[in-house]
Amino acid sequence: MSRANRLLTIDEAARYLNVSKMSLRRWTNSGRLRCHRVGIRGERRFAIADLEAFLLVWRGVDAGEKPAVPAAREPMAVLDEAIRCGGVRHVCSHFRDVAESWRLFLPYFRFHAERAAPVLYLYDSTSREQFFAYVRAAGWNPEQLAERGLLELRHSSEAYLATGSFSAAGMLAFVAAAIEERRARGYRTMLVSGEMTWSLAGAPGSQQMIEYEARLNDLLLNYPDVTIVCHYSIERFDSSLTLGALRAHPHVQLADGIFPGLYSTGPAGALQL
Repeated sequence: MSRANRLLTIDEAARYLNVSKMSLRRWTNSGRLRCHRVGIRGERRFAIADLEAFLLVWRGVDAGEKPAVPAAREPMAVLDEAIRCGGVRHVCSHFRDVAESWRLFLPYFRFHAERAAPVLYLYDSTSREQFFAYVRAAGWNPEQLAERGLLELRHSSEAYLATGSFSAAGMLAFVAAAIEERRARGYRTMLVSGEMTWSLAGAPGSQQMIEYEARLNDLLLNYPDVTIVCHYSIERFDSSLTLGALRAHPHVQLADGIFPGLYSTGPAGALQL
């Protein structure tokens, strides 16, 4: 088993976070930190991805303080603040299952649907029918939105892997063309969202995914009214890719709310890892 997939014991997790085992027990008992129970005694085991996500949300965790950023803030309001400060609307959303992925995505979808702003959704682990069912359950008619040009679904094979391999430059051109096409129709506000599980199949060029994510930030400087949300499965992405995603996005969407990412730029916008 690889290190990324191995579950850590409570001793190992305490060393990983540099905190006490008592703190870990308290956080798991309160539901702040996820753990797996194994064996007859129900001993705690911890996934590295869960520990890294926990570090994003909680500051000074060994004292049990409140989260550094209020968790109940509306995501689009947070992104509006970022724009006012010269930032961009680029979010990585980390979910455990498809239902949670939709729940975390719904505020972004609702914001744009209520304003008749177009949505481009690039699906992979979710089916087209499943996505339409979620939209319908939330109170919108997906077929009608599609007919009006306000909702377009593309499979990953028609976007990220349209040529059979992935190219960061090619995908950036795809996104820019999609934005410009809608701007030509009079839309400035727009939502682009993609499920990133396509990268796990090992297609040629997949190693450029994090580079692509970082370069999206530069692209979005030209489109302050465009929001991009990228979906990452906590269960399927290893710790290296999860950390890369956290570092490539200015904003992180977790089950608890939206939080600052780890993204920073150096000369020429190079991703600082």
